[in-house]
Amino acid sequence: MKKILVVDDSPTIRVNAKYLIKNIGYEVAEAENGEEALKILDNDDISLILLDIHMPVMNGMEMLKEMEGVEKYQDIPIFIISTDDAEERMAAAEKFGVKGWLYKPFKNKDIQTIMELYLED
Repeated sequence: MKKILVVDDSPTIRVNAKYLIKNIGYEVAEAENGEEALKILDNDDISLILLDIHMPVMNGMEMLKEMEGVEKYQDIPIFIISTDDAEERMAAAEKFGVKGWLYKPFKNKDIQTIMELYLED
């Protein structure tokens, strides 16, 4: 079964995303910052990442920089989930291969559409 990694410092966002993703039929791994997420990526087979930008310890942009150039991570679709709509940050994230940007609070349909587009066999 494919596994989605939800990286966000908000427990509410993680719980909501986990509930939705499990109901769609995928497994979920959770991390509250980029450092935790990288540990999960090293140990689990992750199919897609939902990543917040603003987090303590290691933020989303720092995590993307750590992932850059690592072969194991290159084919994992990444979507930003954030309240931040700064165009320069969006452009910077796209340079790291981010596929899209969801604004919080995201809609269940948006998450479902991403799963259908990027994870259906």
